[in-house]
Amino acid sequence: MIPLIILILIGVWVGLTQIGGAALLRRREPDIANPPDQYGMPYESVTFSSRDGVSLSGWWIPAPDNARGTIILCSGQAGSKDGDTELAIPLHQAGFAVLMFDYRAHGQSEGEAMTFGMFEKEDVLGAVDYVLTQRGTRQVGLYGLSMGGAVALITAALSDRVGAVVSDGGFARLKNTLARWARKRGIPYLIGWQFAAWALFAAALRTRGRIDQVDPILWAPHVRCPVLFIQGERDPFVTTAEVEAMAGMVKGEAEVWLVPQVGHRGAFQAARKAYQGRVVAWFEQHLDPPTT
Repeated sequence: MIPLIILILIGVWVGLTQIGGAALLRRREPDIANPPDQYGMPYESVTFSSRDGVSLSGWWIPAPDNARGTIILCSGQAGSKDGDTELAIPLHQAGFAVLMFDYRAHGQSEGEAMTFGMFEKEDVLGAVDYVLTQRGTRQVGLYGLSMGGAVALITAALSDRVGAVVSDGGFARLKNTLARWARKRGIPYLIGWQFAAWALFAAALRTRGRIDQVDPILWAPHVRCPVLFIQGERDPFVTTAEVEAMAGMVKGEAEVWLVPQVGHRGAFQAARKAYQGRVVAWFEQHLDPPTT
């Protein structure tokens, strides 16, 4: 009787992790439409390919004058680029061109599986290729939010064409972050961590991806460009210790801006003027001014 109960429990656990893996991979629905012209920024709807051939949808926001470089805005794992349009305003005003885009399985882009960075790094690499070859950009900065911060760091490790990175709320280890997400919903951390590990394994089997390549903390030692980490002191999903550990591994200049009394991605709303100033100043400092 006891062996049968154990087998049933194992079967239930495996079934739940399969469901969890499918839920992690599900296609994300777009946010409410929020194009750049709502904020007085001219833009062009564009399509380009990821490094592995997925068609991606984006917005090209040209610089007002002679661009000092292009900032690729890497959104989080839910919704679409529409949710972050406002963040492009100070960059545009400072003289940067901006590329915003939807990852695979997000918004208007192709694809049916979202993979928390397993394949999204191919999307960002495709975006880098696009602005370098199709838009004549000399310098590229990556501005990542939540999962986008994690993917930006991985991309910077893979491409020497990235001149600077800003990562706001980027995770260090995906399983830890998912376990903390579960803990906020009443699931003990260790159980949540084990469930996340199995669910991610199931997701990796479905997509034939390398789930062990997702954690940015493994890539940080290979990043040679300057990185600004923005971290909310009360972030329930990513710890300050994890962010400081990644900053300590980066080969280029690294800075951690710890924002008190705010949670995940809360710095922009809590200290908007200071936030915008730091992001713009980081790219102005580390991307060379345009030649005349």
